[in-house]
Amino acid sequence: MQYYCGTNSFSVKHNPFILPGSTTHYARDRDYDIQHVRLDLVVDPEKKRLEGTAHLTLKPITENVTRLEFDAVELEVKEVKLSDNKNGSGRRKANYENTGRKIIVYLDQALKTADNVTVSIRYSGQPRR
Repeated sequence: MQYYCGTNSFSVKHNPFILPGSTTHYARDRDYDIQHVRLDLVVDPEKKRLEGTAHLTLKPITENVTRLEFDAVELEVKEVKLSDNKNGSGRRKANYENTGRKIIVYLDQALKTADNVTVSIRYSGQPRR
């Protein structure tokens, strides 16, 4: 089968956007949609170190979300807080686990698709690059 794009033609077997030998990667399943990200960072180039807080506002896309997972390779997590944006309640500390590769935030109440929450993660680390 041949497709024509302008003056070029290509077959189904050839995809010009994939490098030879590369493997296919699929987006992972997710339970929420990130609506807004705010980063407060302090960078120390001499020590090759950074620290800061990531404020992630999210909305569940499935019902009864009881935990949130974020990539956090080699980050030292100091604190995680939650804010309920629906009723404006203040930030409260959240239970979490740092596996060394990701942060798992355990919610005290399951989130519904109508909910909106902000997770604030205070962390530090030394990026390799």
